[in-house]
Amino acid sequence: MKQSPQKISMLFISALFSMDVLSNEPIYPIEKKNLLGFVNYTGNIVVKPQFDTGVVHFIGTGRDDLININKDGKRGILSTKGELVIPTIYDNDFNSFNFNKGNIASYTLNGKCGYINDKNEIITKNIYEKCSAFSEQRASVRLNNKWALIDQKGTLLSDFLYGEIDKFSEGLAAIEINGKYGYINTNGKVVIQPVHALALSFKDGMARIGSIYSPYYFIDKSGKKIFDVNFNHVYPFTGDYAVIRRDIGSNKYYGLIDKQGKIYIKPKFQDIKIDENTPNFAVIEISKTGKIKKGILDIKTQKMIVEPIYDQISISDEMIYFKNNGKYGWMNRKFEIIVPPQFDDILIGFGKGNIALVKLNEEMFYINKNGEKTINFYQ
Repeated sequence: MKQSPQKISMLFISALFSMDVLSNEPIYPIEKKNLLGFVNYTGNIVVKPQFDTGVVHFIGTGRDDLININKDGKRGILSTKGELVIPTIYDNDFNSFNFNKGNIASYTLNGKCGYINDKNEIITKNIYEKCSAFSEQRASVRLNNKWALIDQKGTLLSDFLYGEIDKFSEGLAAIEINGKYGYINTNGKVVIQPVHALALSFKDGMARIGSIYSPYYFIDKSGKKIFDVNFNHVYPFTGDYAVIRRDIGSNKYYGLIDKQGKIYIKPKFQDIKIDENTPNFAVIEISKTGKIKKGILDIKTQKMIVEPIYDQISISDEMIYFKNNGKYGWMNRKFEIIVPPQFDDILIGFGKGNIALVKLNEEMFYINKNGEKTINFYQ
């Protein structure tokens, strides 16, 4: 499953998922006189233009009701009511202010990080080199290039021992020490000894072990091996299936295995991607007359429901965007084209909202789900 560079649209994610409390609708960025503000889907101003322009405003906070903002080059947090939740006094660190659906996030000040809550109360002072987002009420902090575990009060739950601490999933987090990986629990206790090659997060009681430099296999939460994977690469499970890759010379072929490690779809595609929001479908790539084309596969029936004729296609949202002959359009969940391909770029998808930001002939504007222009981005 190849990794492609993120589109610029991904930089707009906080605006896409920020909710206008009064209307329960997302709010959307607009720019006026080189200042950034926000409107609702009808074009009414929710937050008047007053902030620096730039991508920081579109980096997600992990909360639907909070937005990253910059003013005079300093970072803060704005609510979708237009209230300044955290003042714009902090360093412009892209890794900070990820609340991850909780009420605590890291901040950075004078090059060091600590933690703050959504009431603007400091939880820990800015004394660390690096600070992770919280997951399952735990976060990791780094000093002298070693990581330790903390709780939501900022109390250390382990010594600074580790080269890495991953996010928690299903009560466990992968740790690295002296080049080997194991797992700790939320109390900071090592429950799977660091004897493995690269280890990833648990999902449905299984974790993938290994890398391109070592054998792949899956383990359970006791550390017991479930099955080996005899392919050149395997990705973590999404739903009931994991993507596998077999290399033949310079060619790479992708397929799927099930949770027993058995081949479900033999490696035959140029790529397969399964989205967590739509685990029953996969975007596949095949080579047609020397060009890579994408379509959508029903995994259960193994039938192609959208023929591979597109340059790009994404099934992560309710509205499926696609690119054909250099132009973008949308399908619905019945895979019917409802907005014909006509736009040069998509800057904000529809997501949970009613409008999307597109670009056409160097002009940026919002459209509704009929493809009709509604609001200009530059005002």
